[in-house]
Amino acid sequence: MVQSEIIDPAVKGTLNVLRSCAKVPSIKRVIITSSMTSVSFNRKPLTPDVVVDETWFSDPVMCKEEKRWYHLSKTLAEEAAWKFAEECGIDLVVINPGFVIGPVIQPTPTFSIDIFLKLLNGNPTFPGGIYRCVDVRDVAHAHIQAFEIPAAGGRYCLVERTAHYFEFFKILHKLYPSLHLPEKWRLAPSREGASSGEDDDVDVGVLVEGGEGFGEFGEEVAGESVAIGRASEIIDPAVKGTLNVLRSCAKVPSIKRVIITSSMASVSFSRKPLTLDVVVDETWFSDPVMCKEEKLWYHLSKTLAEEAAWKFAEECGIDLVVINPGFVIGPVIQPTPTSSIDEFLKLVNGNPTFPGGIYRCVDVRDVAHAHIQAFEIAAAGGRYCLVERIAHHSEFFKILHKLYPSLHLPEKFEDDKPLLPVYKVSQDKAKSLGISFTPLEVTLGDTIESLKEKGFLTV
Repeated sequence: MVQSEIIDPAVKGTLNVLRSCAKVPSIKRVIITSSMTSVSFNRKPLTPDVVVDETWFSDPVMCKEEKRWYHLSKTLAEEAAWKFAEECGIDLVVINPGFVIGPVIQPTPTFSIDIFLKLLNGNPTFPGGIYRCVDVRDVAHAHIQAFEIPAAGGRYCLVERTAHYFEFFKILHKLYPSLHLPEKWRLAPSREGASSGEDDDVDVGVLVEGGEGFGEFGEEVAGESVAIGRASEIIDPAVKGTLNVLRSCAKVPSIKRVIITSSMASVSFSRKPLTLDVVVDETWFSDPVMCKEEKLWYHLSKTLAEEAAWKFAEECGIDLVVINPGFVIGPVIQPTPTSSIDEFLKLVNGNPTFPGGIYRCVDVRDVAHAHIQAFEIAAAGGRYCLVERIAHHSEFFKILHKLYPSLHLPEKFEDDKPLLPVYKVSQDKAKSLGISFTPLEVTLGDTIESLKEKGFLTV
């Protein structure tokens, strides 16, 4: 269970990303976010005179013996990354942050913030461990600087200080006397359930050096020139999450452009007729009323989130670029299928029938390329629809059957509804970014090969 749910995804996911990067000659550097849990958990003594630095590595054997599964996953993943980078000549930088806290921009708490909240919810006791603390803004800044500074390399430990829980509470009580904070220690938790790496039963402080090449800690995020956000798929979080990102960006004068990933779901779902002669382009917007009436909740969330983004950008003078991809398929690098790939798998897993709908298809590599170009091309602006072609399910299966005759594909429609017309989506603006769309035939073939390689599909 531990191997399959924690360790394998960490190691395989890291290597999948690196393998993909190794295939692209234009990628000059890869930056991976690891953790202090892959640095300081070994058999070396942690006494008050000890200074942990980037030469330290956690001991996998010790992590396994003490059932520190999160620590083990981070240690093995980073170890595999360095080995792969050396073999393939990749310029790798690894960021090793401690316990990351700070302002929250996403609609739900992160794992670290969730742990922080549990400490403030009126519990009568607190554990006797320590935290290796760092501000989320410093972590973000470090990643950007690791990308922008040519001389950056190796590992960077990011810890502002190591603090006991009681130091946390002393600071919090001074700032917010009305908070109901724990008042006494409790016994340390079982290692079986520990995963955050911040419950260490030691009563000494540990100094940590590292990250000096990125400048002073405690600064607001500064020096960046672009921020990329991705709207979520539920209405309130989609809108609020998008606005949270934009509000944060608006506070940083050095951010010159914000790029948001939206969807064709916010473009072509309106009351306009979609006939064979129609060409949808970036001037189209989905109709929220129609989406609500037809219970197209995903489409509604994307439409409202993008609408809110454009309104905020105009009011605050933000240079906003929105990428509107269609149905994204292509090679898989993550250890689990995306929602698009999961939907694709359902079509090729031997179902006897298939729906009569259409797909607005685009290759994931073209979507990634568009984001990079939108950042790098100064004249880029507005919206960019990304669709290689619109195809019925039947065209999908015709291509797949030709490529893989042994696939058990559906042979008939699941209902007698008439086929939807195949309209077109303009590629003119996307091509101004230098996008040369990958043909659907290539995308489908590469998708199948990737799914076979990951063990999601047997052909």
